[in-house]
Amino acid sequence: MIKKFLIKLGIATFSLCILCSAGIIVNATTVDDVAAVARQYGLPESVIQQGYNEYYANPDDYASEDFDYAIGYINQYHQEILNRFTSTTTSSTGNKQETTTETIVPSQSTEATSPNLDTSIPSGSNSGSSSGSTGNSSSSSGSSSSITESDFINMTIEEKQNYVSSLPEDQQENFLNNLSADELKSIVKQLPTDDKAAVADTFIQAGEALGVRVTVDEITDDSISMIMKNKDGELIDVATVGVIVEDTGYDYRKIFSVSALMVLAAIGGLWFVVRKCFNTKSTEAENEQ
Repeated sequence: MIKKFLIKLGIATFSLCILCSAGIIVNATTVDDVAAVARQYGLPESVIQQGYNEYYANPDDYASEDFDYAIGYINQYHQEILNRFTSTTTSSTGNKQETTTETIVPSQSTEATSPNLDTSIPSGSNSGSSSGSTGNSSSSSGSSSSITESDFINMTIEEKQNYVSSLPEDQQENFLNNLSADELKSIVKQLPTDDKAAVADTFIQAGEALGVRVTVDEITDDSISMIMKNKDGELIDVATVGVIVEDTGYDYRKIFSVSALMVLAAIGGLWFVVRKCFNTKSTEAENEQ
């Protein structure tokens, strides 16, 4: 009887160990989780692909903790955008800008320099997702006046802040934490220059966590231009944080401008050759007469 009891106890213990191990494997953070969070918060696809390249080059070198580390810095970048958005209001008085403190602060707010990173995976992210979150602007449950994503994007920063302030307090944090990538970019675009610089700093840290060396090229009233290289110093991308269109890499406007100049030059050269030939024939005809 005792022997049968011990056998059953052993089987039960073994089964429990298997279930616990399975739970650990299922809950382990993966590289796809990192990519999903990065896309949700609007990191350029080139940065995400570089993260994949770093992982697939030596997949055995990465553990779940490494992915948690990367997600922590991406979350920090996202949180810095929200901190800057909710803590300052820019108002123009002539040519002078004044800042006033707002009261909307998400509860999980952390300073950009804090070593205690939030490594939790946002509920809106899905492993392997290719498009990230679509935001929740148009469906804030219980809000008195719901708006669409495009409506929020087209607001001024003061209008955005006023709208968030108009939501019930228990909905403000949820609304902010579920802003889409394009909505976040629209906020970055409208932040004062000093706040853009702080956001750029956390973006650099997030990039480094994914194996990308980011250098800030220019900070303007509308955007932050960055140069991104891999650990070998090779150029990966030249992207702009703050624009609404997808960051696909190089500034194609410059390429199109150069192409247009080349076309104009070619047309000008052709016109010069045709005119020269026409003048030569005219001269020969006059000499024959």
